[in-house]
Amino acid sequence: MRQALPKIVAHRGDSGIHCENSLQAFESAFASGADVVECDLRLSSGGTPIVFHDKTVDRMTRASGLVSDRRYRDFLALEYAADPTAQPLGLASLLALAAQFPDTEVFLETKSHPWQGSALEERIATVVHRSAIDPARLAVISFDPRSLRTMRRLAPAVRRVLLRRDWWPGRWPLPTAGCDLAGVGMSKETIADGKAPWPTAGLRYVWTANTAEDLTAALSAPVDYVATDYPARAMTIRQQLAAQNLAEQLPENHC
Repeated sequence: MRQALPKIVAHRGDSGIHCENSLQAFESAFASGADVVECDLRLSSGGTPIVFHDKTVDRMTRASGLVSDRRYRDFLALEYAADPTAQPLGLASLLALAAQFPDTEVFLETKSHPWQGSALEERIATVVHRSAIDPARLAVISFDPRSLRTMRRLAPAVRRVLLRRDWWPGRWPLPTAGCDLAGVGMSKETIADGKAPWPTAGLRYVWTANTAEDLTAALSAPVDYVATDYPARAMTIRQQLAAQNLAEQLPENHC
């Protein structure tokens, strides 16, 4: 029997309330008490690791064009379409914020282009080594096993998690060679009804559960981490599940 309910991962910060991957989203996520804060990383044109999900700035900001074409200072000056007061930030600033919350883990998802080679991973490793963060608090997560292999070489103390949207055992093996994985992450759809054939030992990470129904299912599953855009909602549901589990374990009072 699993002794603890899954840890809650604030996906792109408190992104259901604030603009995803913004300073405000991360400040809110850390303050919420989420167990983990997750972000996406790309490179500016000058090679600075910046916190942004998409290849282009079109969806989230009032500007357009590739993230990789923007200088760091120009990226910081971007205005979010949904909230002009929201502030973009780089990895160094995020880790400086995380240093104020030593009990919170940080998941770093790499979003590199093939033509960039290992530049993103090299810059991430440099920022991590220069920060005050204990690398044991960090995990690099990625759909790209090449990125994880590179991070193993550059920052071996940082855990590595391979992400998969789907996986069918028997058709092909997971590309795990050289990654030395701490675990695997899958979408909530893949693990629906408890049918996911988790391919490796280690931590199990699920994304992205947002509704009460999805959160209840994910937090009740045999996994270790559940990502959500609504960490406060997730923590309320986890607390309810913990109370239910405790009540079920109490012996009946027979008079």
